[in-house]
Formats: sequence, structure tokens, C-alpha cells
Amino acid sequence: MMRNLIICFVTISFRSLGQDYAQYHARINEAEEFIVHNQYEEALKIYEEVFTAYDFVFLNDYQIA
Repeated sequence: MMRNLIICFVTISFRSLGQDYAQYHARINEAEEFIVHNQYEEALKIYEEVFTAYDFVFLNDYQIA
């Protein structure tokens, strides 16, 4: 619950900077789904795309990648 609230706040904050962090989180969720299915190469491709496209990357996402 608290994590969702924080994600919502951060998403709203970063939208004002011109980057859509709702899309960021959707793509990260895609990567995590690939990991669950042992498709690591596909997951790494998504992580690379996301990390390159966004100015701010959450530490937790780096740790998972």
C-alpha cells in the first residue's frame, strides 16, 4: 500500500519534468515478468532501454537488473 502511494507520488512528480514514469513502471514490470519466466536476455533488453530513456532510475530496479 505504502509503496503504491510512493510510486503514485513519484509518477506525478516526474510527469511535471516531462517523463512518463507510469510507462517506466509498466516497462519494468514487463522485464520482471520475463525474469519470472527465466527469459533473462529479454529482461535485460528492456532494462537497458528503460535505463537509457529515463533521467531518474530507481535503485531497486538497478538491484533487480
